[in-house]
Amino acid sequence: MEDLSGVFRMMDSNGNCFLDFDELWKGFSNSGVSMDQQDTVTVFKYFDRDGSRTVDIGEYLVAVWVHI
Repeated sequence: MEDLSGVFRMMDSNGNCFLDFDELWKGFSNSGVSMDQQDTVTVFKYFDRDGSRTVDIGEYLVAVWVHI
């Protein structure tokens, strides 16, 4: 779980404890995950459970943990 939290913190480039779309896209790209913009939009909507247009650490962990 600590590793997942660490990945979130690295992706959170402005340090506000939320990921916006650009941070998520850049984070995936920097991790070697290749997705076009539309696929990233789909993933972002899945991660953003509350529809706030940001992903908090809880949403991130739930979305990632389901696929481990």
